[in-house]
Amino acid sequence: MRLGAPWHMLLHYLNHPMGRLDRAGTMARILRWQLGSRMLKAPAIMPYVDDLRLVVETGMHGATGNAYVGLMEFNDMAFVAHLLREDDVFLDIGANVGTYSLLAASRGARVIAMEPVPGSYEALLDNVNLNRLQARIDARNLGVGGKRGKLEFSTSGGPTNHVVPAGAPVEGTIAAAVDTLDRIAEYTPPTMIKIDVEGFEAAVIEGATATLSQASLLALLIELNGLGARYGYNDSEIHLNLVSRGFHPVSYDPFQRRTTRLDHHNPKVNTLYLRRSSEVDIRLKEAHPILWRNVSI
Repeated sequence: MRLGAPWHMLLHYLNHPMGRLDRAGTMARILRWQLGSRMLKAPAIMPYVDDLRLVVETGMHGATGNAYVGLMEFNDMAFVAHLLREDDVFLDIGANVGTYSLLAASRGARVIAMEPVPGSYEALLDNVNLNRLQARIDARNLGVGGKRGKLEFSTSGGPTNHVVPAGAPVEGTIAAAVDTLDRIAEYTPPTMIKIDVEGFEAAVIEGATATLSQASLLALLIELNGLGARYGYNDSEIHLNLVSRGFHPVSYDPFQRRTTRLDHHNPKVNTLYLRRSSEVDIRLKEAHPILWRNVSI
């Protein structure tokens, strides 16, 4: 018998690294949200990791995943929390509702969060205000690309909203302001950058020559899953570009606080690139733990 999509998702959460540690609690949270959201049909405030909270509503699959298991993108999110320190700078490009931004700011980092789609941007502001992190998170209704200007973005895809290729038949778009990372980060050298722009990564890199050369930059988290093809971009070329700048891809084990070097980017999920690994390793080992329910990581 082939399992339907809801069962696949349930199994995914129950076998998630943090879901496995508390399967009964994970199941209870899923059922509570699924039933409650159908009855209330309104946004709800749910616990995130540490003392953070999230505004969650139906259709926010990434946000609800974090409410179920703490850190939906477990390895990558744990790396952010373990790496960043007081007054580091985290650039969140494609912030969506702000789960990464909140995590970075809770560790004391200063965050510039870019989100071009108005609906997602409003949700980002809701989460910043809910957690009283206005002093640490500079949230901007802005896209990032290879040059300053405006681009058309889809508006109905939630976390998968993206720049609309010229001539593509997409229902529901909006023109949004776009700037380069070099202009955005000119006076705020970053410690870490997260780029999640649904295939538009190469354009972001094109406008980030100076930023990627900053001595402060230790890590880059980027999604290279083949979506760049719709813009004529090649993920392998992005990978080689980053390697030429002194970055190398790694995987991260949050339980062991250990990175392992990879031969190439990961074509299915985000890829984490590091520079100055010895400094990163010290930070990871010495980081304060992440707290989720009764779990400490």
